[in-house]
Amino acid sequence: MVRQSRLRDANARLKHATEWLEDFTVHLSPEEIHSMVGDVEQTHVYTGSKPAAALCLTLAGSLGGLFGGLFVSSGVWQSPLAILTYVIAMPFVWLVMRRLTKSVFGEAIGWLALLAWFWAFLIAMGAVGGGQLSWRWLAYGVSAGFGLLVGLVLGGLEPPFIRSKELWMVMSLPLGGIASTMATYVHRHVFSGSGETAIAASMGALAATLFTAPLMIALAALWSKSEGLRQAAIVYMHNPNFARKAIGYLDRAIADSPNDADLHNLRGIAWSMAGEPEKAEEEWRRVLELEPRSAEPHMNRGADFMAKGDFEKAIESFRIALQADPKHARVLSNLGIAFERQGQFDAAIEHYDRAIALVPDYANAFSNRAFAHFRAGRHDRAVEDCDRALALNPNMPMAYVNRGHAYAAMNEQEAAIDDYRAAIELGASDEVLEEAEKGLKALGEV
Repeated sequence: MVRQSRLRDANARLKHATEWLEDFTVHLSPEEIHSMVGDVEQTHVYTGSKPAAALCLTLAGSLGGLFGGLFVSSGVWQSPLAILTYVIAMPFVWLVMRRLTKSVFGEAIGWLALLAWFWAFLIAMGAVGGGQLSWRWLAYGVSAGFGLLVGLVLGGLEPPFIRSKELWMVMSLPLGGIASTMATYVHRHVFSGSGETAIAASMGALAATLFTAPLMIALAALWSKSEGLRQAAIVYMHNPNFARKAIGYLDRAIADSPNDADLHNLRGIAWSMAGEPEKAEEEWRRVLELEPRSAEPHMNRGADFMAKGDFEKAIESFRIALQADPKHARVLSNLGIAFERQGQFDAAIEHYDRAIALVPDYANAFSNRAFAHFRAGRHDRAVEDCDRALALNPNMPMAYVNRGHAYAAMNEQEAAIDDYRAAIELGASDEVLEEAEKGLKALGEV
């Protein structure tokens, strides 16, 4: 909908996961979309019994804790036979658990069962390892510290399909320390810190159960069907040809969460992509009913007006969006594009400057500012901004095209040709590819 970059490199997507997912100018091929949506549906969307899923995940955690406790017990490592038994038993039980969970509950719970096992294994190691130390305060320090660390890391890995990610962190962090410390206490006061295999396994399972049971119950309670459907819709929205597919997923998500303003906003964008501006407008009116101070509907209206070539109305909509949120960097960047399209280059650059001041690593704004500099005849400044954009994200086809234009204007033909070809090799939307091909043709390379 606006002139911005499309990421293609998988490593860049992993590095900037949330950024590229929320930027619908990032273009995905049909093959990528089908693969990603399949993954999302398998791992994010679960419609079965949530209490049963919570119980299954808790049992998986308890098993992981059992083996974690054994891993740090002195009994397991006293004989080659015990070591061999452990090494064979753990992957066998892991594999059986994985297959049973997947066959009964589906891929989403099967994957989470492996994660529950892994984190429970770590908690058990800290609890049982600490319980076997001679010095009391060292024992509890190791146990509590390790448990808090595990809880902190797990809390930071927020499940993308739950309603309250803040609650997940608030629960994970203290639970890690509490579960590990409680199991260490029982280990030391009831079993005198024994490293016998049966005791270590029991204490590991206890620590894991104390940790995973509350978390898995919370996970099941917070699991949002609409959030999983939203994730699938977002993937489809990275290619306008799949806009109606996205609308289908958003219909289901809104049926589950009818008062979610973000879902209505996304459906408005999808309707706009599908060429249905009236339906898009209906969605954005609904967003404003739910969140009267939201800047998003006004920004999206502006993008629609800009796509139609009505820059005056686009600027008006963007300015209303800024009144709602004066520090919305994307609105400022889009407003810069609208001014640039009107030939008001200084005004465009001013708004790009403001966007970059708010978000210093805003690669798209650097690329857009480069084009404004190019159109204003400041070709060296355009090259500088493209260099900065590509330093932030080396997979921006539009930045290569903009730099190619600047190089061509500076009679540096070889550099321009290299940039145009780099943009084509990265792949992008039809608009960006057309710009690159026109640049090559102008230089006699097509």
